Amino acid sequence: MGQEVKYTESDLKCHIEGIQTIKGGEFHSVKVSGVVTINGDVIANKMRLEGVSTVKGVVKAASLHVNGVTNISNEIVSNEVKVEAVMNLSGNLKAKKLDIQGVIRSRGDKVEAESITCKGMLDFGGEISADFVKAEGIIRADEICGDEIWIESVSIEPYQWIKKGIRSLIGLDDGGKENFSQVDLIEGTTITLKNVRAKEVNGHNITIGDNCTIDRVDCNGTLCVSRSATIKEITGEHTFVEKES
Repeated sequence: MGQEVKYTESDLKCHIEGIQTIKGGEFHSVKVSGVVTINGDVIANKMRLEGVSTVKGVVKAASLHVNGVTNISNEIVSNEVKVEAVMNLSGNLKAKKLDIQGVIRSRGDKVEAESITCKGMLDFGGEISADFVKAEGIIRADEICGDEIWIESVSIEPYQWIKKGIRSLIGLDDGGKENFSQVDLIEGTTITLKNVRAKEVNGHNITIGDNCTIDRVDCNGTLCVSRSATIKEITGEHTFVEKES
């Protein structure tokens, strides 16, 4: 096992239950399991957010685990972020590893990571930058840039496990069933897509799989296109490769 990443030498442990409002600070670990508001920035080695929480500040945590409904009003800097429920973010997100099994909605400008895995939903109006992206869930973004990008979206109901009344309280629409990702621009070295709608896809080795709708593909390597995909324009010095059935 590798050496544990630390963001602080503090030995304080903060465990919050019930309905409380506290100040931010520097802690070894933070665990929230009630209805909690944290006023100010938080620096921690471990942070686990359950229940319903609001952080009015920057979160810097070596490990951040969201298993409730969380609203963060500023940016996140972390070594590892795992979201299993709902996180609403107003700022940017920077992490080495981002694991999305629930829903992230961000109003920031950039999500940056070394690796991103998504089995839930990432709804983001800015740029996603990562060396490796693997999504079986849904991604909505203006732009995705990376080395290896693999998006094969499957049909999901993003908020099916959240009761309708709670959805309205935390600002989620009813969602309904989603079965495609939507990105304006996708740029990478190796790109594999399925059930994706995009305006432009640029890369070296590109596979456009089933049920994709792409306005323009620019490829300068190998290009493989499914018969069920729709592409309006193809450019670049590429070699067509027949897609295996």
